Amino acid sequence: MNEDRTLSPLLQVVDSADLARLQDCKAELHALLKEERLCGATLLIFANKQDVPSALPVEELEKVNVPRTSRGCGSS
Repeated sequence: MNEDRTLSPLLQVVDSADLARLQDCKAELHALLKEERLCGATLLIFANKQDVPSALPVEELEKVNVPRTSRGCGSS
């Protein structure tokens, strides 16, 4: 797509205390990242509920979700 347009950033809010849904969040995010129209968009993953004692720390959420490295556009 060679359109000249501005992309809005993507924001994913993860309930870091809901361990049962983390894999669903991961699958949803990876599906979004495969969409060519989102190539080049900024991504922010917000680890919500960090104040809850059962919440995974951010370092553990990174292992479950996406690494800090960037991906190439159109890659799987």
